[in-house]
Amino acid sequence: MAIIGVLIAGIFLTNALYTDSGLNVFMRSIFSTNTASTIEDERSYGEFTPVLSTDEGVNVAVSDGVMTFSGQGSVYVPCDGKITSLIQDENGKYTVEITHSKNFKSILSGLDYAYADVLDDVYYNVPVGFIKNNVTMCFYGGNNQMIYDYQIVDNAIVWAV
Repeated sequence: MAIIGVLIAGIFLTNALYTDSGLNVFMRSIFSTNTASTIEDERSYGEFTPVLSTDEGVNVAVSDGVMTFSGQGSVYVPCDGKITSLIQDENGKYTVEITHSKNFKSILSGLDYAYADVLDDVYYNVPVGFIKNNVTMCFYGGNNQMIYDYQIVDNAIVWAV
């Protein structure tokens, strides 16, 4: 009986004196009315280092800020993000909008298959879709302005900022 009393006293003193004890954290999580705040990503496109990952049979060309992927294979997003729009046109082709931050997004148009859905997180090293022939990709910065000033160097995007 004395051992049980000592254990109860030890638990009580620990919870009274140590605010981050397991029991206190558990009770706060149950009875707390605080909601988690989300931090909005405010980075501009110049703060990203996109990489163009492609399957071996897919070639990339750039003209006036529009990248064209030709060939057959998987298509990847240039950097991590979230799909904010997925539209299938009358020909069965998909247009996917990937938001990387509040001030930077990319749009892939012409995918034959889309592997993710709206609000899914996507990653630069996991395919987002598949093409049988051609797909285009454009970058957009703040105010939905298309980004033209970049080059592809060793499968990486180099911004002219």
